[in-house]
Amino acid sequence: MKVQHKANRPNSGGKSTSDKVNAPESKPARIKQIRPLAPEQFVDIIEHISDGFVVLDKDWHYIYVNQKAAIMLQRHKPTDLIGKHIWTEYPEGVGQPFQIAYEKAMREQVSLVFEDYYEPWDLWFENRIYPSPDSLLILFTEITDRKRIEALLNERQYFLQKILDTEPGTVYIYDLEERRNVYINRFWLLAFGYTEEETQAMGDQLLNQIIHPDDLRRVSEHHENWRQAGEDRIREIEYRIHTKTGEWRWLHSREVPFARDQTGRVKQILGITHDITERKQVEKALRESEEKFSKVFYASPIPLSINRVSDGRYVEVNGTFLERSGYQREEVIGRTAQEMGVWVNPAEREKMMRALREQGSLRNFEGQFRTKSGRIGTALLFREIIEIAGEKHFIGSSLDITERKQIEEAVLKERDFSDAMLNSLPGIFYFYDQTGKFLRWSQTLETVSGYSAQEIAQMKPLDFFEEEEKRYVAQTIQEVFEDGESSGETNFVSKNGKRTPYYFTGTRIEIENVPYLIGMGIDISQRKRAEEELRELNLELEQRITARTEELAAAMIRAQESDRIKSAFLATMSHELRTPLNSIIGFTGVILRGLAGPLNEEQNKQLNMIHDSAYHLLALINDVLDISKIEAGQLEIFKRPFDVQQAVESVLRIVEPLADKKNLQLVTSIGAGVNTINNDRRRLEQVLINLVNNAVKFTERGNVSIECQVRDGWLETSVHDSGIGIKPEDLDRLFKPFQQIDTGLARGHEGTGLGLAICKRLVTLMGGEISVESQWGIGSTFKFTLPI
Repeated sequence: MKVQHKANRPNSGGKSTSDKVNAPESKPARIKQIRPLAPEQFVDIIEHISDGFVVLDKDWHYIYVNQKAAIMLQRHKPTDLIGKHIWTEYPEGVGQPFQIAYEKAMREQVSLVFEDYYEPWDLWFENRIYPSPDSLLILFTEITDRKRIEALLNERQYFLQKILDTEPGTVYIYDLEERRNVYINRFWLLAFGYTEEETQAMGDQLLNQIIHPDDLRRVSEHHENWRQAGEDRIREIEYRIHTKTGEWRWLHSREVPFARDQTGRVKQILGITHDITERKQVEKALRESEEKFSKVFYASPIPLSINRVSDGRYVEVNGTFLERSGYQREEVIGRTAQEMGVWVNPAEREKMMRALREQGSLRNFEGQFRTKSGRIGTALLFREIIEIAGEKHFIGSSLDITERKQIEEAVLKERDFSDAMLNSLPGIFYFYDQTGKFLRWSQTLETVSGYSAQEIAQMKPLDFFEEEEKRYVAQTIQEVFEDGESSGETNFVSKNGKRTPYYFTGTRIEIENVPYLIGMGIDISQRKRAEEELRELNLELEQRITARTEELAAAMIRAQESDRIKSAFLATMSHELRTPLNSIIGFTGVILRGLAGPLNEEQNKQLNMIHDSAYHLLALINDVLDISKIEAGQLEIFKRPFDVQQAVESVLRIVEPLADKKNLQLVTSIGAGVNTINNDRRRLEQVLINLVNNAVKFTERGNVSIECQVRDGWLETSVHDSGIGIKPEDLDRLFKPFQQIDTGLARGHEGTGLGLAICKRLVTLMGGEISVESQWGIGSTFKFTLPI
C-alpha cells in the first residue's frame, strides 16, 4: 500500500512547510521543526490502532488490511484477504446494510458513519467510510458488547417506567424554586383528570389553582421546610386538591429530596401521592389506607429485600418476600441468607456477590433457593447497589421460574423423545427454511448420506443430487413453498457417490409467519425392482388379456342388450302399472269421501279394500323399481341441507293414521343438538317411514318410539317397538331382498320382503350404516346413522 503522498496531510499528525511559514511571527521561538511521518511509521501506527482498517479498490478488492481487521474479519493474517474480492470472501454480506453503505459512499463520494447489525456473525459493528475515486477506506469497530449493554439499560428504563405507570398513585417531581411539577406519571390523569400539558401550563400557579384554600398555607410552609432541610428523610403531608371534575379529594404525599442546588439546598422533591378521601371519612379506613399506601416497597407483588453489602444481613423485606419464603418478619431481619439456609448452593451466592461488587448491579442471575418449608425452587435474581445513610446496601427482587424450568426440562425430554421418534422413522426426515438451511434432520440422513452432522449443517438440499436432476428438485421445492406441498422421485447421491432411488415429500409449514419445508425421503429401490418385474408381468398379462378381452367383448354386448331390454321393461311397467293404479287410488278416494254420492256400509267396505289393495300394489311396484335402480347403480342421492326435526314430523303425519288405527302411541325424542344436516331428505324420510311402518305393523299393544340425537359427529336415529321381536337365527336374513322371516308371520302381516333391503341400501348410499337389536317376544330396535 502506498501512503507516502499522504504523509504531509494535516490529519496525519505532521506539519508541512507551508504550516511553518504561516505560523504567527509573534512566537517564533515556539515553532518546532517536525519531521513528516515515514511510510513505515504510518503503517506501524495503523497496525497498532484498536480499530479494523481496510482499503478497497474501486473493483472491491482488498488492497490493505491491518492485523486487527484481519482478526475481526475472521482471518489469521492480512495476506489472507489482500487481493481478494470482498463479496467473494463474504457472500453472506451481499444485500446487507454494509454493502449498501459501501456502494453509496463510492457512488456519491460521501463519507458515512453508521452502526448496524451483521446477522451472519451475530455481531454489531460501527463503520466509518471515507471514499475516493479509486478506493474506499473503512475503519470499523466491533461494538456488540456496547449494544447489548444499551439494550439492557433500555430494558431497565422501560421496566422503571412501567413500575411508575402501574403504581396505584401519583408519582411526581416538584421543583421548589420554579413552584411547578417537572414530572408526573399517568395515574395523575386517570385519577384527577388533568393532562400533563394542563399541569405544566399552570406553572407556578399550580398550588393556587388546585390546593384547597384552607391547606394552601400549610403546603407552602411544607415546601419552605424542604428548602431548609438538610437530611434526606421522608416527609409526609396531607392536603386537599380540586379535581378537573370539580370534586375535592384528600391526598397523602410521601416525599424525598430528588435534587439539590449548588448550595446544597433541596431544589426538587420526589413524591408519591395516594388518595385518602375515604380514610379521612372513617378512621379505620385511615389506618388501613396508611398501611397500604405507606410505601410502594411493601405493596409490590414482587418479593423485595434490602441487605447490607458488608455482611449480607437483611434490613428490610416486603410482605411478598415473607409470603413466598414462608418466614415471619422477626425470623428474617438481622439474619443472612446463609444463616437461614436460603441458598441451596452457597457457591452461587459467592458468585452473585462477586459479580455485584464488580458490576454494581445484577440482572437475570439464576440460582436455586430453599423456603422455610424445605421446598427447593429456581429464581432469577435482580440486584442493585444503593446507599442508605452512607452505607452500601443492595436492593433485591426475584422472579420464581421454577415452573418455567420444569417446563424447559419437559421440553428437553420431549425433544429427546421426538429425536428418538424421528430416528425410528423408516426414511429420511428433514426440516429446512426457505434459504435451504437445514434446521433439523433425522440420524438416518447422516447414515444414508455418509455426511456428518457438522457437514449437513453447512449443506443445501440440492447438494444431495446429481447436476442434471437439480433443476427438477429445485422446481419441486419451489412448488412446496408456493402451493403448500409437493413430492417427487429422484436419485439420492451419498458422499461416496452411490445413487439410490428415493421418493421425497415436502409440506410447507409456517412458524411466526415464516415459511419452512418439512418432509420425508423413502428408499424406493425395492419398489423400483418390483415395478420392473411388474412391467414384465404386465406385458405377459396384456397378451393373455387381449385374447380374453375379445371373448368378453361379445359377452358384454349381449349383457348390454339384456340390460337395455330390462331397463325398457321397467320403464314401461313403471308407466303402465303406476298410471292405472294412481287412477284407481284417486277415484276410490273421491268416492269414499262421498263426492259421487252416499255409500252404504258394504260399498264403503269394498271400496276401502280396493283403495288399500291399490296402495299396496303401488308400494310393491315402487319397491321393485327402487331395488332395481339401486342394484343397477342408477338411483341418485341428492344432498341438500334440511331440518331433521321437520323431516321426522313429516313422517309422523304419514304413519299416525296407521298407529291410531291400532291404538298405538307414537313417542318422539329429538336431542338438543339435532338441527340441520346435508343429505337427501326424501330418502331419509323413505327409510324412516319404512322402519316406523314395520314397527307399527308388528306391534299389537304398547308404543313405537323414534329417537334422534347427535353422537360423535353423526346423526343417530332409532326406531323402537314393543312388538313380537325377531329370533336370533333370523337376524342375518333381515336386510336381504325378497326375504320374510317366517311364512306364517308373513301371512299374518303382508309385505314384499323388499323394505328393509331398500333401507339398508339407501342408508349406505347416504354414507351411513343401519343395524338391529331384537329380543323374541319383547321388541326390536332399528338404528341407522348418517354423517352430519
